[in-house]
Amino acid sequence: EGALTSIRCVAEDLERLRMMKVKAKKCGPTIQAFAEALDKQAHVLRRKLIPLETRLSEDDIENKGKPTLLELRTTVRLFESKVDSLERAARMAFPVDNTPAAEAASHCLSTLYDLISDYQAAADIDGFTLMLRVFIDTIQPYLASLHRWLALGLLDDPAGELFIAPGPSVHDKVGSKEHWVHGYVLRHDVETPRFLGGLTSNILDVGRSLKLLHCTEAGHSQSVSKFDTHIGVLFIDSMLDMMRAESQAISVVGENGVHAKDAVRQFSAPTKTPILDIFGHASNLINIRGVST
Repeated sequence: EGALTSIRCVAEDLERLRMMKVKAKKCGPTIQAFAEALDKQAHVLRRKLIPLETRLSEDDIENKGKPTLLELRTTVRLFESKVDSLERAARMAFPVDNTPAAEAASHCLSTLYDLISDYQAAADIDGFTLMLRVFIDTIQPYLASLHRWLALGLLDDPAGELFIAPGPSVHDKVGSKEHWVHGYVLRHDVETPRFLGGLTSNILDVGRSLKLLHCTEAGHSQSVSKFDTHIGVLFIDSMLDMMRAESQAISVVGENGVHAKDAVRQFSAPTKTPILDIFGHASNLINIRGVST
């Protein structure tokens, strides 16, 4: 009865996490994606609890029998650990009411990024895996907006989450000094997501340049220059590589837990994520064909 009570408490905690989607509806797309990511992971854990609850019920005794006390303790402890990780992320990363969209998105992404770093440093495989999955799902809307700015020079950010914003001269003639300097500006009152620190000015200049190139080429030809937009693909592929490495480490646990922990520590540290590799070289940001200026 005590074990069943513990499982039901875990299930209630998971349900509270899933309800955060309702609260996130009035927030920007990044926070909504964060709530969806929490709901997704909570749903996965909830489904894994159902067979154990069934075995504990009187109706299933004849099929597989009731689980042993050791099995119950091990399973419940594992679930409690994962639920605690999700609740910690929700408590630390979810914004308070009336937080500006850019500040909320930046804080959320930086917090998840730091949590990944913490779990990695502690060689916590379950926590690292869980937070990495939540981070990847959460960053999608932010990355999509950033991708369009870096690929096409388009600021497509209706919620105002990016660290780049329209300036007072956004409607001035493209190519004029005023438009270049004040057309698009950095939000200096908002902290940039931690993994983009030191790159904001370069990112701003890339988008400015692409907007100018588009305008210049459009004025000299009837076709718009062809752009190879691949930053999003590079980032996602790199993150998937990390996920595959993490999965390989988890598979080692059954053979040797110590080796698995060493493998987690050897993953690319958050300060050296593929994001920095991508933004570190201009050739990786954008490849422009047929531009003559």
